[in-house]
Amino acid sequence: MVKPIRMPTALERLAQAREVYLSRVDESHDTENVRESYDYNNALLLYLYGYWPQAKSRFARIFEQHCAGVEANETGRVAWFNLNNMAVAMNETEEVERLSRNLQERQCTFASGAVAGAPIDCSKEENKDEPQCVATVQLSNIRYQKAVQIFDDAEKSSGDEQRKLFEKAAALLVEAVNDEPEHPQAPLALEKPSHLSEPAVLSQLRACMLALSMRSDLAKQR
Repeated sequence: MVKPIRMPTALERLAQAREVYLSRVDESHDTENVRESYDYNNALLLYLYGYWPQAKSRFARIFEQHCAGVEANETGRVAWFNLNNMAVAMNETEEVERLSRNLQERQCTFASGAVAGAPIDCSKEENKDEPQCVATVQLSNIRYQKAVQIFDDAEKSSGDEQRKLFEKAAALLVEAVNDEPEHPQAPLALEKPSHLSEPAVLSQLRACMLALSMRSDLAKQR
């Protein structure tokens, strides 16, 4: 759990003044159009100084509002990254998965009025830090982790339950490798179910291993 840090007095007073404004001035009377910036900047302060429960609720609202559509903007992107960073730091795998899927399903643009276009090429180095690419990598990692966890659980079981778990884990691992053979964990994932006797799974496993071997050979020839 992250321990909050006391803000410097001047910064705390500034944040409090913003809160007073937010509580007393509604959108219709916000003639200076500062409500959103006050709300966003206070969310950043809560995040930076470790008040994560409060920051999380604010960032969740900001992300929902500024992910896509006419109100989309960069604050939505920052909000998503900070929500994701908190979930990763707290080892909240389910929340990381939820945030990643939400980002993909909503096709966030983080630009006012922009329409989601072609998928970003996440194989390019310059795109690796794009939210969509971060989400894709995280979902892929979680998928492998889940399959490996089922396999590990199977090793601790026995009898018919163990067989079913092994077969389920093997099928998931083979499916994951089929979908993403370039994943760093792919070779290791294929080693785990290699001793199983299920014909269908072994057939898929051999095909995946052959594909990986061919990719490796091609890479060496370049």
